[in-house]
Amino acid sequence: MNRVRSDAHATTHRLRVTAAAALIASVALAGCSQGANSINITAHDDVELGDAVMAAYLSPQTFEWSEFNDTGYVVLIDSDGEARSIETSGMDTNQMVWDENGLHFSDTEHDYLLDKSGLHATKSPKTNLQMSMHTIGTSAVSVYNEGKYAKDSYRMTVVEHDGKRSSSEPAEGMLTGFAQCGEAIYATGMATGPQLKDYRSSIDRSQGQKVLARLWPGPQEIIAGADTNPEDFEYFDDAPCVDDTIYYLTTAQFGKRDADGVRPTRAVLVKWSVSTGKRTERILRDTNGDLFPSDKLEFASYDARAIRSGAIVWTDGSGKVFETELANGTTRGHSTVANVPDNSDAIYTLQTESSLYAVEVPYGPQDQIIITRHSLEGGTTEELLRTNDKFTTDTGAVLRDVALSPALLGQ
Repeated sequence: MNRVRSDAHATTHRLRVTAAAALIASVALAGCSQGANSINITAHDDVELGDAVMAAYLSPQTFEWSEFNDTGYVVLIDSDGEARSIETSGMDTNQMVWDENGLHFSDTEHDYLLDKSGLHATKSPKTNLQMSMHTIGTSAVSVYNEGKYAKDSYRMTVVEHDGKRSSSEPAEGMLTGFAQCGEAIYATGMATGPQLKDYRSSIDRSQGQKVLARLWPGPQEIIAGADTNPEDFEYFDDAPCVDDTIYYLTTAQFGKRDADGVRPTRAVLVKWSVSTGKRTERILRDTNGDLFPSDKLEFASYDARAIRSGAIVWTDGSGKVFETELANGTTRGHSTVANVPDNSDAIYTLQTESSLYAVEVPYGPQDQIIITRHSLEGGTTEELLRTNDKFTTDTGAVLRDVALSPALLGQ
């Protein structure tokens, strides 16, 4: 582990998807005796973790949400490749965390903890757009986007669930980036509504009001602001934080506008201190000093453990592994996650101190999900699991997140 975190969070195991676009879920679900192309649905009272080593969350997308299309699914895949699932009320862009306490997840009606004793559900009505989830101690802390509630005003909700009780607090702003530093959750985004009145800054609103805020423990507190292009949005849900500094990759527009009014886009490493409020940006360059292609970051995947040996380690959409030096933004190819065929529609990755775990999600209707472990030391790759079921597109739901068990990772 390469960052300062609480021990309770040290064995959190969720994976980040490389694709920004939604992946149509390739899972057929049914309710009784099944054929080779379907998965058993288990009642909430009967579900157990059992031998599960992977979990996947499927949900309708927000723009397709309706009373006739609001069912989500949590699919559990056992160590022998067999799969089963439970129904939920759905949660778009869902996040899951699997730690030593069990599997944490939510839907629009409840917060859940699935552990060895079964499924624990707590009533917790909320919107259907989840932005992040982190675990601190025995609690899962999640952020949800409530959307626009007044002119130029956006609201978020922060929910804490300890397995028995849920509590919530409002937060203000169009917040799109999230990280855990020690025992606190931080977010970056655009200041809106009351923040524009309360926030002490000389930055002209038309030029952007990017802020860094502490969300939990509440109430929300603005730490710092930055003068950024309002067209530059920073999306990340689990950025690394080392020595009270958040590190994340993004794209930003620099320089003069061209004839079409567009500024050049650059790949950027951002460092933002939660203790001093100081923000610095480093434009990414390759080892020859040339600009690193900004489109490589479109499907960049990394998580809170991404920093090792003074660099942030990340993967692109093709499974290629890169290292970006924290000091200067120099970026070099590290290795390639093996067994990434052309028909994989997305790759979810998770890092430990010495390995990168990849879940290859099938593109075709008859492909299997494959889990591999890639050594960051020697570059070798081994297959850990291949699902027994052949998957077929059936539900029209979207695969939003996957998580791996501590047992699969040997922790």
